[in-house]
Amino acid sequence: MKLPPPDALLHEVRIFIKDLETHPGHVVQVAKLADRLFVLLKPLHGLGARDRRLLAAAALMHDIGWSVSPSGKAHHKHSARLIRQNPWVNLTAAEIDLVAQVARYHRRKLPTPKHKPFARLDRTSRRRVCALAALLRIADALDRSQSSLIRDIGATLLPESVRITALARKPARDEEYAFLKKRDLFVEHFESSIELHIKHR
Repeated sequence: MKLPPPDALLHEVRIFIKDLETHPGHVVQVAKLADRLFVLLKPLHGLGARDRRLLAAAALMHDIGWSVSPSGKAHHKHSARLIRQNPWVNLTAAEIDLVAQVARYHRRKLPTPKHKPFARLDRTSRRRVCALAALLRIADALDRSQSSLIRDIGATLLPESVRITALARKPARDEEYAFLKKRDLFVEHFESSIELHIKHR
């Protein structure tokens, strides 16, 4: 698995996270998994090339909140705040907000109109946030152990279900458990069940 080819945005993101990210191996793995899911599930989400870049950016920055919350408490919210506070060159104002919200929803509560930043979005932007955050949640779950156990993934799309197959270096029990917890937004947004089958060798 590889990240999308480097460009000005991802270069800027890497510079931004250099002094904030304490587990760079984890976020790079999550970004790779998220990108692979984006490509495999394109017939389902229908998003474009720019959204793929925004997902990669959100994946690389989803855990920077740990830098100001060493306990991890509300680190997803801190990640969103730090993203919004940075003076980005390669993101528009609307894209900054979208990336911040995708990073914010990588864990815990799902997007809801009760959250003011999400409520301010138009319908199309809400759908983009939900779709990208759904992919990020699953990618993050697939590196729950932060050990880069998953070597590659594939997907089979059926009318009302998705089957994810993963090849792991060894049994990935933490990833299996996290997947069951974090597939919720995917199921809700895409109105589709999703299963994970991990093989190891």
